[in-house]
Amino acid sequence: MRRSTLVLCIVLGLALPGCATLRGRARPAPAGPPREGYVIRGTKVTFVFDPAHYDSVTADSSGERAPLAGLRIRSVNVAGTFNGWSRSAWLMTRAEAGPQARYTLAHALAEVGTGREYPFRFLVNDRWWVEPTARTSNRRPAEDGRSGYDFLLKLD
Repeated sequence: MRRSTLVLCIVLGLALPGCATLRGRARPAPAGPPREGYVIRGTKVTFVFDPAHYDSVTADSSGERAPLAGLRIRSVNVAGTFNGWSRSAWLMTRAEAGPQARYTLAHALAEVGTGREYPFRFLVNDRWWVEPTARTSNRRPAEDGRSGYDFLLKLD
């Protein structure tokens, strides 16, 4: 296994080839297609925003679309029903250096809830909403007067 793959397995708990036997312990592979935007490990959910996965963003007020690659990302927040769609309460941390670095934020599952599904989105620079792509398995049409699609955090 390459060192970079090993680091991703440890930090993000990804289900990549070779991760199942990491540290000599077998780990079950996730059932069904992978979910995008978060990882659940133990009693925590870690939201993960990787700009390389998305092409465009939508302005919150005008609906204007823009290429994500053209933005200088200063902040990324997670907003969803679990935090009242707060635009500022859940600020993500830049996980690595570089212009297209990943952003993460971990919360205890108890802070989010259990046994439900929670729609959410990423908000870039307090203005630009990131929607899941068409290939995202955990997406659903937005509700409550919002257009487009939301990610869906599934807590089974």
